[in-house]
Amino acid sequence: KAIIRGFLGRSEAQFVRHLHYCATKIQAQARFKIAYREFWILLQKRIWGAEEIQRNFRGWSARCLAARKVF
Repeated sequence: KAIIRGFLGRSEAQFVRHLHYCATKIQAQARFKIAYREFWILLQKRIWGAEEIQRNFRGWSARCLAARKVF
C-alpha cells in the first residue's frame, strides 16, 4: 500500500509540475503577444513620422529645384 501511495503521490506531483510549466508557457506567450502588439503600433507611428518628414523634405527640395530652373 505504501508503495502505491508513494507512486500516486509522485505521479500527481509530476502532473502538477507539468501543469505549472504549461501554464507559465501560455502566460508568457500571451504577454509576448500583447507587448509585441504595442511595440508594432509604436513602430508604425515612427515609420509614419519618418515617411512624412521625408515626403515634406522631398517636396520642399523639388520646389526649390523648380524655382531655380524657372529663374
